[in-house]
Amino acid sequence: MPAPRGSIFTVKLLSLSPLRAGRILAASSLAALTAAALCTAPLATAAPASASSLSSVGSSSGSSSGSSTDSSSAGEDYDFYMTPPSAVGYAPAGTLLRESTVGVGRSRILYSSTLEDGTPTYVSGAVLEPTGTWHGEGPAPTVVMAPGTRGLADHCAPTKGPGFRGQIAPLMSSMGINYELPYYAKFRARGMRLVLTDYIGLGTPGVHTYANRVEQAHAVLDAARAVVGDSGRPVALFGYSQGGGAAAAGAELAEAYAPELNLRATYAGAPPADLIAMLGGSPNLGPNLAYAIAGFSARDEGFATAVNGYLNSKGRYWLAENSRSCIIDSMLRWGATPLSSLTDTGMSMAEFIASDERVSSVLAQQKLGTVAPTGRVLVGSAPNDDIVNHDQAMQLASDWQKLGAAVETTEVAGSPFSSRVSGGHAAGLIAQFDPALDWLEQALLAG
Repeated sequence: MPAPRGSIFTVKLLSLSPLRAGRILAASSLAALTAAALCTAPLATAAPASASSLSSVGSSSGSSSGSSTDSSSAGEDYDFYMTPPSAVGYAPAGTLLRESTVGVGRSRILYSSTLEDGTPTYVSGAVLEPTGTWHGEGPAPTVVMAPGTRGLADHCAPTKGPGFRGQIAPLMSSMGINYELPYYAKFRARGMRLVLTDYIGLGTPGVHTYANRVEQAHAVLDAARAVVGDSGRPVALFGYSQGGGAAAAGAELAEAYAPELNLRATYAGAPPADLIAMLGGSPNLGPNLAYAIAGFSARDEGFATAVNGYLNSKGRYWLAENSRSCIIDSMLRWGATPLSSLTDTGMSMAEFIASDERVSSVLAQQKLGTVAPTGRVLVGSAPNDDIVNHDQAMQLASDWQKLGAAVETTEVAGSPFSSRVSGGHAAGLIAQFDPALDWLEQALLAG
């Protein structure tokens, strides 16, 4: 059964004290997930191709009037994601626009959503039907999994490639790996339908608005709407890192944006809840910071102008290169780059943000914890997280509790990682996933 409200339950990792062991495990965390995702099939190669005929539907009921069989070749992928559905512009948010069968019980989807200013757009995602039996009363739940950081290039989208394994872009020397793929089967085996979102602008035209509170919430909630409609079937949100922030934002905005959803529970692991606070307490933000800058610059001209003035020529090159990269590329090329080398102003990023209202105001708008979430929530974090600051994640839980929300917390304890050794963040995903899934299942069974 779920832990009592406000409780802390811990996940014990093997205690290895030598720094050498920390480095070894740090390097292996993401590598282990990557290897698992790639072990059964090759990646697809991203390349444009001519248009092909794919089904488009205009129903928000969660069922398609037709679908196409997709062999996941590069050309078909390109057409599916990049050819705008005819209904975009007038279909209500959360309408299923296009569906393509990938395999038994698996399909890619396009659905309608909105930008932060209300402009209509469309988002790609996927639906994976259960393989096991749901043992609770009533219909099986639908879980929307908000993905962790993938990067900004379109080929980084989690639903790209054969079997959602990823794509490579040889001309860009870039590789998109769906490192969360091994976890999908665990939801399905417990009788849950799993819905994936690629977020706005990732895989589809436009800039991916990384860490944008409103647009990530819209992408998550509209994915649920596209599949369950207004049927009243139980819905849950689940995400870690960027996905934790998106899931948290979805839980906050659900009542106002998608009140017809029966949102029962949310797991928000390592959520970037306070971007300003994160800059002062996370030593390895580099590529993630570039992604956020690119996304916010696409929505706010003043922000873009201010940041352009802060960065030097190397900094602007850093931003451009990360904007066409996936997370593994970015980490390998730029992960060790000191932020001080990207500016000639002499100010740290935190000092720059505090000095320019054009930047601080945009970042302040992304803060989570000011609106009570819908349903029960579990916030997960690790005290040694080297990317998403632990204190601000726990502050989110505290803020929500003060608003009267039913919030529980979980920490990873006894980790061999230090915040000075990159990898603690990835280790948190590995350590927290199974306990978080157990909690989610129990929360859904409890009704």
